[in-house]
Amino acid sequence: MQRVDKKVVSMNHKGEKIKIIECYDEKEEAELVADLIQKKIIREKKKPGDFAILYRTNYQSRAFESELRKRNIPHYVVGGYRFFDRKEVKDIIAYLRVIANPLDEVSLLRIINFPKRGIGEGTIEKIYQFILEYEQKNNDKISFIDALYKIINEPHLIKGLQGNQWEAILHFIEFIEKYKKEFSMNRSMANSLYKMVQELNLEQEFFKEGDKEEVVRARMLNVSEIINMLSYFEEEWEESQPPTLFDFLARISLLSSGLENYEQDKGKVQLLTLHLSKGLEFDIVFLCGMNEKIFPAERSLLESQHLENSLEEERRLCYVGITRAKEELYLTYTLFRRRFGEEIAQEPSRFLNEIPKELVDWQYNYSKQEPEKKEKQLKEFLNNIKSILAG
Repeated sequence: MQRVDKKVVSMNHKGEKIKIIECYDEKEEAELVADLIQKKIIREKKKPGDFAILYRTNYQSRAFESELRKRNIPHYVVGGYRFFDRKEVKDIIAYLRVIANPLDEVSLLRIINFPKRGIGEGTIEKIYQFILEYEQKNNDKISFIDALYKIINEPHLIKGLQGNQWEAILHFIEFIEKYKKEFSMNRSMANSLYKMVQELNLEQEFFKEGDKEEVVRARMLNVSEIINMLSYFEEEWEESQPPTLFDFLARISLLSSGLENYEQDKGKVQLLTLHLSKGLEFDIVFLCGMNEKIFPAERSLLESQHLENSLEEERRLCYVGITRAKEELYLTYTLFRRRFGEEIAQEPSRFLNEIPKELVDWQYNYSKQEPEKKEKQLKEFLNNIKSILAG
């Protein structure tokens, strides 16, 4: 079905032009949006509930959640889990916690059989029985991880352990030891995390759990966001010594702490997908991630047999997002985005050029410019100052 031409007229007074803002990457995009919200709250007496941040896919919420959290701006993720509440995110963070501190028993139990490796509830019960008997016999405490090492070195100590269960425990410990060395020796922790994710073969595990292709892709994008987050964290570290895994985990704890107390509230900045925004209206809307393969979605571009229909559906969704704004509308896109820590060049969404030019105020915000461009701009600035002084 093709778009039907029609004239839609707003009953409101003539508003401001749509602002299209070019950013360097998704981090700068999130910083820009959070800064604008903060300034409008302070200078224009706006309330957090006046704002909505819309995006095509759930994984995009992570950067905005982090930036709003840094500024103590109340926010709520509508209709879905907050980024750090998503299972695959919790699983990856649990791996990092065990690698940094193997005595973290809660995290250890979360990942010992994820992905499934043959260490089920029955095996774990045997391990706990071994720990109980060992402590009674030796009158000394033993941690879960130390029990695993003892079982590997002396399998006869534990009753009823099958050969395949022993091998599964051995492979798990070898995996943890491997990445303890990897994270301590590799100059890039983001690269180490990418290697670990690849070896875990999570995509295959998600399919085994019964997820459909679209869900698997969404979950992998959430995993990618953790790697991206670590990559940015390393780049921005300002101490003389390079950051450690403990430093990164401390940052995650700061960003995620207290979020469990947020409940749905109209008085908070709303973060939601375009699909969930239907029927809602907000004073000020930020429609973010206006890049090809994000919006329109990559899947719609790959469906070559139904390309026009897919694009029309995406275009209608874009119209939905645009018409959620009552007073101001910001559309943002980036020159680059990260995928599993790697910076990838992006193109602006085709939908941006379909908006009549007389309705648009196009702005450029990116700060990570090429050194030559920065130097040229500095010279121009100094020359302008000289001209003013000479005049």
